[in-house]
Parts: sequence; structure tokens; C-alpha cells
Amino acid sequence: ETCPLTVVQTRDELSKGLPVSIASPYGIAYVYEGLIVDIGFTAVPICAPLPSKWTIINGLSEEPVVKLTGYENT
Repeated sequence: ETCPLTVVQTRDELSKGLPVSIASPYGIAYVYEGLIVDIGFTAVPICAPLPSKWTIINGLSEEPVVKLTGYENT
């Protein structure tokens, strides 16, 4: 990728990662299983389009992959 659009989890236990925001279109205070939410980094790479939300891409590997919007298959 010329722009880092893949969302991954590090195995480094000391890494705190990057801050994310979780928002519900329903404006509720609590997140529960099955709720539709938007997840995104609070600071996105300069090359990523805005708004930059997480999306699931099927068909790239055996399991779905999480990418930022702007990936050609989103």
C-alpha cells in the first residue's frame, strides 16, 4: 500500500497504539454487541481520505480484513 490503510494489532505489549473514536449514529452512551458503530483513528495518515472510518473488506484473505475508507474495495 502506498498509504497505510490496513488496521492491524501489534504483538508488542508495551505499545499503546493509536487513539480511536467510537461513535453511534443513535447518539447513545453505551456500546453493546450488535450495535452499529463508526470506528476511526482520531489522527489519520495524511494520504488517507477524510472522513477516515474503519471498514471490513472480504475476499483478500481467509478472514475479513479491516481497512480505512479509501481502499479501492471499500
